[in-house]
Amino acid sequence: MLVVQMPFSFPVAHFILFVFTVSTIFHVQQRLAKIQAMWELPVQIPVLASTSKALGPSQLRGMWTINAIGRLGNQMGEYATLYALAKMNGRPAFIPAQMHSTLAPIFRITLPVLHSATASRIPWQNYHLNDWMEEEYRHIPGEYVRFTGYPCSWTFYHHLRQEILQEFTLHDHVREEAQKFLRGLQVNGSRPGTFVGVHVRRGDYVHVMPKVWKGVVADR
Repeated sequence: MLVVQMPFSFPVAHFILFVFTVSTIFHVQQRLAKIQAMWELPVQIPVLASTSKALGPSQLRGMWTINAIGRLGNQMGEYATLYALAKMNGRPAFIPAQMHSTLAPIFRITLPVLHSATASRIPWQNYHLNDWMEEEYRHIPGEYVRFTGYPCSWTFYHHLRQEILQEFTLHDHVREEAQKFLRGLQVNGSRPGTFVGVHVRRGDYVHVMPKVWKGVVADR
């Protein structure tokens, strides 16, 4: 039997090539969409998981945080203020990663961390705090509030004294290092029975005190 093979005509070959190209583009787009979804998933999950974990039985939804400015003392005050105001208003509190890196190596703090990648995607409502507690701070509106200013006054958190002291409990290794230093001190060949600590601040305050507070700093 004689079989005659007809060559592909140009229109048929062109059509097959077109179908193959369209199919390839479609599958590539589907794969890229899946990859993009996988990239976004790790960012979304921690927010939901952390928020649900931080919500107590009497807490409202949302997320409150505070600017981490200043050094150790300022950030301790800011942490305590956020802790107190969030609890007073029934909101979950999260600390910036910068504050966590400053305080966590020293203290046994418990507030969850809000990483910078997540914080940049939240529509924050900045709320400036004065240097002392005011009555209006008991009823602060907004679900996503970020406190600003230098709120380090004891008036924000004195009613939670024991809880704040618990938050600022030293890690064992920090306490042991301090005790080791004290045990090594000698005065006139013997170990002293009483220690007195004096904190002298002569860094930025040499210029800040006379210009801002119109005060005087010891010359030496």
